[in-house]
Amino acid sequence: MLKRLSLWYNFTDMNTEVKTISVKPPNVIKALREGFDAIANHIGIILFPLGLDLYLWLGPHWRISYLIDQMLQAMAQITGSGQSDLLRMGTEFWKTAEEHINLFSLLRTYPVGIFSLMAGIQPIETPFGKPLELQAQSALVVIFAWVILTLVGIVGGTLYFNIVAKVALEGHLDWKEMGPHWLSRILQVIFLSLFWIAIAAMILIPSSCLVSVFATSNITISQIVLLIIIGLIVWLFFPLLLSPHGIFASQVNMWNSVKNSIKVTRFTFPTTILLFLLAIAISQGLDLIWRLPKETSWLMVIGIAGHGFITSSLLATTFVYYRDANQWVEEMLQQIKITTVL
Repeated sequence: MLKRLSLWYNFTDMNTEVKTISVKPPNVIKALREGFDAIANHIGIILFPLGLDLYLWLGPHWRISYLIDQMLQAMAQITGSGQSDLLRMGTEFWKTAEEHINLFSLLRTYPVGIFSLMAGIQPIETPFGKPLELQAQSALVVIFAWVILTLVGIVGGTLYFNIVAKVALEGHLDWKEMGPHWLSRILQVIFLSLFWIAIAAMILIPSSCLVSVFATSNITISQIVLLIIIGLIVWLFFPLLLSPHGIFASQVNMWNSVKNSIKVTRFTFPTTILLFLLAIAISQGLDLIWRLPKETSWLMVIGIAGHGFITSSLLATTFVYYRDANQWVEEMLQQIKITTVL
């Protein structure tokens, strides 16, 4: 953990004045306590993830099984009976996936979006039986759905992040002030999402080709290459995990928010790793409990509500942590400049 930094400096202007500045480093436990308290005091915030999950569970499901069947038939005609083990594995994967893929899950957007338990589960049944199913009949429809649903998810996610940031950092909500700030931040969130997509594409497109090449010759080597690629993705994206926070906490544009995230992560590396490891352990550990009820049981509502509270509280925790870490880094850099001048 980072130690308390105390710097003494003198300003001489006719008289000599000695000032002591004490800068407190970010504290993960303090951030967790304040984050959970903020959501507990504004419990209505969990209606965002609760509403999205209920819709993905009980609402209509938009399937692409028709397109997947067409794709598999075309592949079978091309390869005939001489399919490799890799192609057979791919066919089995798509056969299983087509029953679960729901285009409405695109409403869960990244890096800014409303948290969802059902987007990961991809249920195929409800307590009422089979849900109403829609079928995408062409790739053009899928592309259109991806664009529209992603935009809707970003708009809702921006409002959700904005509200959580307000209650975490200020302890209250001002709806008159919320509207203009929410609308102005939507564009910055879109820019940030495109930035993340561009980085992911630059990594995943060449790496997927590389893994495919090795997979056709040696499965073991392809697995090693895949682990290396995963490590590269984590290394590149970890400094960007706080990139949405500057948009909401500091009211800066996308690019300055990205730079602030990199700067804060670099100077608070141990505590930032601890924060996200704790967040992952708490959220993923409790998800095992939230997913215990069957998707045909109404007990799943309890899991959905619990997931909404925990994830919202952890999001509030990251905003508290970002505020404290950003202030600590700024003051520390300021003192470094002063001591350099003196």
